[in-house]
Amino acid sequence: MKRVFSRVLLAGAMTFLLCAAANAAQPAKGFTAQQLKQMSTFLSNFTEVGLWDFDVRESGDDNVLHLGSDPSHPDLIRFGIRHNYINNFKNRVKPCKKKDCEYGSLTIEGKFVAETVKKYFDISLENSSVEDSDPSYHFDGKLYHFEGADGEAVYYAEVKQAARGGNGIRMTGDLYNAEDKDDRPYTFEAMAKPYKWNGKDTWVILSMRTKPVDDGADKSGEPDMAKLLARTKGTWRIDGEKDTAYIVMDGKGNFEAYYASGALEASGTLEPSEEYEDVYIYLLRDKSGKDMDMGFFMDSDTQLHFGNDEGPVYIRD
Repeated sequence: MKRVFSRVLLAGAMTFLLCAAANAAQPAKGFTAQQLKQMSTFLSNFTEVGLWDFDVRESGDDNVLHLGSDPSHPDLIRFGIRHNYINNFKNRVKPCKKKDCEYGSLTIEGKFVAETVKKYFDISLENSSVEDSDPSYHFDGKLYHFEGADGEAVYYAEVKQAARGGNGIRMTGDLYNAEDKDDRPYTFEAMAKPYKWNGKDTWVILSMRTKPVDDGADKSGEPDMAKLLARTKGTWRIDGEKDTAYIVMDGKGNFEAYYASGALEASGTLEPSEEYEDVYIYLLRDKSGKDMDMGFFMDSDTQLHFGNDEGPVYIRD
């Protein structure tokens, strides 16, 4: 569906895009309690190792890790090793067989680390030493050598809402302390896409962002509209591609939509409206204030999509 929109936009038909977005803005198909539980388990694989604010893009917002920027990204390697240390210790983590074990008392084969990264990120990892880390991970060409580390607080994810949108599924909920489920200091918003692994249906992660529970609300508990609108600031292009129709937003509630040629197509204002708990749709109004019967969701600070099912995806320059 996105490729169809891209071809249309390359031809400059912004009007068709907006009409399609309006038609897509229908309620998302629901997920069962069991599916939400499976999503929670999936996301907890990241949060339990302390990997919270990231995406798989090559670049973008400076406040998040961009794990797609380097096939030997240190945080991918940390994830691959820590995940196996926590979940596959008996099967994959072995004692160091060297005499002195100068790089740590434990080892794991690099192929297992690469397999784990491929399973959860769909990224082909290039194994490499990560010395600037505590603990450090030394790769000898076959094995990673490291020292085990425990003791830090572990947080799990609980998915409360999920909706199909753009090129994946948006999941929102709370992070909670593994030792005290009532301790929920952060909320999260994650994007993942369906994925097949060893013939089984699962997901791969696209992005995850967290925020303190009181972020975005004033003392009365009302949402901070200025913060919600500030997230939209920038130039947004379909699939992040050049030579397509695009939208410019000033972060104060104003937008301008342009054809691929650069000619102005429409302009107006944005109105954030809570669609689900702590999840907002940004409704578009024309200059006269008339509702344009369309809206978009923020998937992250660098991606948004129109509608709920297969609406077009925009990525910020």
